Amino acid sequence: MISTLLVTDDADIAEKVTAALAGSAFTRLSGPVVSIDEAIARIEKDQPAVVLLTPSIEAQSSNELIRYTRTVCPQSRILLLTRLDELMGVTLAVAAGISAYCLVTGLASLDEEIQRLVQDTLPLSPMLARQLIAVLSTGTDNPLTAKEQEVLGLIAKGMSYDEVADAASVSINTVRTHLRKIYEKLHVHSKNEAVFEASNSGWLLTRGSAAYLLQNILAADDAETQVTLTEREHEVLALLAKGLTYAGAAEVMSASINTVRTHVRSILGKFDVHSMSEAVFEARRMGIAHI
Repeated sequence: MISTLLVTDDADIAEKVTAALAGSAFTRLSGPVVSIDEAIARIEKDQPAVVLLTPSIEAQSSNELIRYTRTVCPQSRILLLTRLDELMGVTLAVAAGISAYCLVTGLASLDEEIQRLVQDTLPLSPMLARQLIAVLSTGTDNPLTAKEQEVLGLIAKGMSYDEVADAASVSINTVRTHLRKIYEKLHVHSKNEAVFEASNSGWLLTRGSAAYLLQNILAADDAETQVTLTEREHEVLALLAKGLTYAGAAEVMSASINTVRTHVRSILGKFDVHSMSEAVFEARRMGIAHI
């Protein structure tokens, strides 16, 4: 059994997590723990394999708990339970050291996600990466796009236009276009001035930065191939999008829960995501499912 500690002061999420893991043959849930102090004591004592955490709990201290857990219980996996409107909290939690995240709209597959988490097969999805990079690369005041920051970062290393084009996988004309826009946005007239202004403001995007790494996560997603679902997979996706549980979907389809789970695994694999809420999002974005 995977020992799992729930840390949240959100009663609604606690109820949904408890329901999602009820009767699990793989996960043993304890909690919810509603304070950081109590969570620290429980983590020290129980050394849970997984910590489920919401960014709302004592917001200033939740990231301290993440870092503390990394120190006293490094083998623990930390899964952040989040909503799409909590981007900044997720971004800070990524920096603090969470292992992965799960949207609260996708808790029907939580048991499976916990299993994947302890097996180190639960990735940061392209959907969240796209949202995080918007926060990490532009912030509140940064006028430069991620690509403009990359180009300027390469220029700052002393590269020629040809070298920048090669390193950034763009044409020389595209490099010149980016630089013209950078000059306009920073109100400067030379590369040296642009580098100086961007560097002083912390706006340079280099290959070692978090935003650049997240941008690379999106490379395959931007060149995505068409996803093809079977008729049965379409049906499963539509039913779960309406909020039905696996058992509810199985009943409507006159199928077993295991069959629904098999379709879900296939759907997640085809979309390269790790929750059904993300699969629904991607299906709607790609226009391949009317749900």
